[in-house]
Amino acid sequence: MMGTLPLQIILIGVTGVGKSTLANTIATGLSNVDPDERDRLTQIFAVCNGAESCTTATKREIVKHKSRELSIVDTPGFMDTSGSDTGIMQAFRAFLNNNQNASGVLLVLNATDCRITEVHQAMFRTVGEVFGKEVGRIFGVAFTHMSQNAKEKRKREVKGQSEKSMIASWTSALKSRDILCPANDKWFFLDAEFAHDDKDEVVFAQKERQRLLDWALSNPVVKTEMRLELEQKQQEYLHLARQTGDIKDAMLKLSKDIFARLKELVGVDRRWRRPQGKEYFEFQPNKGGNAIIGILTLGMEVQVDRFRLYFEATDGDGDNADDDLVDHFLTMTTELTLRQIEAIMNRKKVGLRDFRTSSLVKYGAVHRNNILNITLVLCGTGGFEALAKAAATAADSIRATKMGKPKEASWK
Repeated sequence: MMGTLPLQIILIGVTGVGKSTLANTIATGLSNVDPDERDRLTQIFAVCNGAESCTTATKREIVKHKSRELSIVDTPGFMDTSGSDTGIMQAFRAFLNNNQNASGVLLVLNATDCRITEVHQAMFRTVGEVFGKEVGRIFGVAFTHMSQNAKEKRKREVKGQSEKSMIASWTSALKSRDILCPANDKWFFLDAEFAHDDKDEVVFAQKERQRLLDWALSNPVVKTEMRLELEQKQQEYLHLARQTGDIKDAMLKLSKDIFARLKELVGVDRRWRRPQGKEYFEFQPNKGGNAIIGILTLGMEVQVDRFRLYFEATDGDGDNADDDLVDHFLTMTTELTLRQIEAIMNRKKVGLRDFRTSSLVKYGAVHRNNILNITLVLCGTGGFEALAKAAATAADSIRATKMGKPKEASWK
């Protein structure tokens, strides 16, 4: 069981547009120009002046909203001064695939410079390619650098630059370029440098932040194309097992495909070590010579302090092979590579039917740790056979339901 997927708001945009300042305001509700809070905010999402980018690695902050946890994710800027656009685009795609889902993707724009460039178009395309046709359900736009001071608002209205006119102008421009365009209620105006001593600006900023968080909370969690591909692979091989009756062969073929996808994300020869008394293996990319390996194998510079590898058996299948192997990994082994894990599982005729990733932040007395958890879901032949039968029963039920409905009510 996947359990409740985490809610993530991923901020994207060009360098210097104000993603990090906006991320601070979304996470805390504070203004980035409040002198009493500046030091605190700098420790959450670092902010630079000018065109130079401070965000060279993806960074996240966990916040609570209406009893739910949301992960605010700040990403490196496109047209970054410290790297090529191609490299940043590849890193962004790798990050999205590694996290596998989102409940909000927010394009951040500077309200004082609202030109659509080729970089914007590339960002829209990448988000669409990674999340597929469901991306429209979680895509939004946030304008920064837009004061809500009464005097400034009147100036904009005189110039025909109200919020409604800006949305209409951008909507028209996006549609003319055949680019994904959010609905009107998915455009946000949140000045992350609002005057903390101006009541109008404070009230507007708090209301808009609340609206943005409510939006992310009400959105579906949309899976990336990679996550959907993994789930589709499992269904294909379950179907193959039912057709051929060769459970073990279908299971091991699925396992090979899942391992291949996992290797793309975490590498093959990274050495994972199990801390004494713990039920996971750990890798610290910033320890010794590991940092370069971590950056290269992930395909991006992710700000992660620890990677943790967990093993999970398939429950309720009446097959103990996967349970026994999980016990072996957690009691008899202290160091492993992904290559070794795959070899041991093949020898034991146990398959890898899925893997999941999740991120969390843990705060210590002095430092905070950004942790990426990877859970490998193991399955024996008995478990795979049970899954194949369950999938067949579900398919039969769907067919029976569809056949029992009148023609005009059938699915399209």
